Amino acid sequence: MRENPCLPSLIIVLLFLAACQSSSPGTGAPGPQTDRDRDGLRGPVRAALTEDVILPDPNSPFEGQIATSVSIYEESGRRTLETPYRIALPAGHAITRHETYFNPAKAANPPLVERTAGLLVEYDIHGNLVRQRTDEAPDRQSELSIRYEYDAMGNWIRRTLSRSAGANAPPQREASYRHLIYFNQSPAEAAEAGPVRAGATTGKGALAYDEDAARTLFNQRCVVCHGEDGKGKTELAAALAPPPRDLTESKLSLEAVLAYLGQTPAAGRVHGLGGRLPEDRLQLLALHARRLSQGTAGGAQLARATPTPTAAPAVAERRYALKGKIVSIELDLRQVAVEHEEIVGYMEAMTMPFPLPDEAMLRRLKKGDRIEATLLVDRSGWRLQNVVIK
Repeated sequence: MRENPCLPSLIIVLLFLAACQSSSPGTGAPGPQTDRDRDGLRGPVRAALTEDVILPDPNSPFEGQIATSVSIYEESGRRTLETPYRIALPAGHAITRHETYFNPAKAANPPLVERTAGLLVEYDIHGNLVRQRTDEAPDRQSELSIRYEYDAMGNWIRRTLSRSAGANAPPQREASYRHLIYFNQSPAEAAEAGPVRAGATTGKGALAYDEDAARTLFNQRCVVCHGEDGKGKTELAAALAPPPRDLTESKLSLEAVLAYLGQTPAAGRVHGLGGRLPEDRLQLLALHARRLSQGTAGGAQLARATPTPTAAPAVAERRYALKGKIVSIELDLRQVAVEHEEIVGYMEAMTMPFPLPDEAMLRRLKKGDRIEATLLVDRSGWRLQNVVIK
């Protein structure tokens, strides 16, 4: 076969053009390369604890419902652990979703403001959503605004959200805290020491111990670092330098545990609930921590500090009436999020995900439906039954 004399020249030209294209600047920033990048984290992050909380009272900093998750990374940026977002409950926990509000493409490719039919979306230079508004009639207009606080690496460590759904509806407030541990962080930077809150006392008016409430609160606020046994032997604890304290140490007094838990939050300290929880909640946490070490000096002190209530008989099953509005439907998780009224005798009004095993009803429900149902709580957990669309 006769050789084509133009073929070598054509190959050289194509190779040259490909080389120019691959080396030309400004042809688009590379996308996230590692799990850590895709999670919107900058720098050598070793571990991240994220807490999503509801702020029920606009006039108070104290927090309501909380969901937590932990992510741990190798130095290369590969994620080795990611726990689901869990809400601790007296009968176990519920799994909920976490909104990242992060778009890496927006950090690399301005403009940061986008307008489409009936919708305005705005991002900051990091690619984090700061505003989203629907341009509808005022009584149906919804807006989400988000403020961020950043650390020195450019990672947000606190995020505050405000949602409004119409001119006459009060805004809903939420916050997220992200506690970050870096590979290059020195023990001094991660030290647990810090100012102790004034007024952290266990004197007159101290809270009586309620086992179910105390365990649920401890699981919400402390288990991720200290474990259910309070000894501080968890996967996140292993990434901390120094590690969290063993709350069951016999040498710790009830007052010392309360002061430790009630420290003012600061960079590098994962704990620090001062200003985030009211005094009675901090007392309940401290009482539970000391109860974990019963039989030690701390346990004896607890017995002297607060009376032990008469144990209630074990209840195999409890049923509560629930009324509320469907906020979201998770078919894959077989659960619905409900903005519900107070569940008398069990839970204050809030928005909460509930398992719904009835698949037919799950598929009938729509966002915005108002429902009445029975909340069944037993030793295996909780779930909705007898759902009626009103």
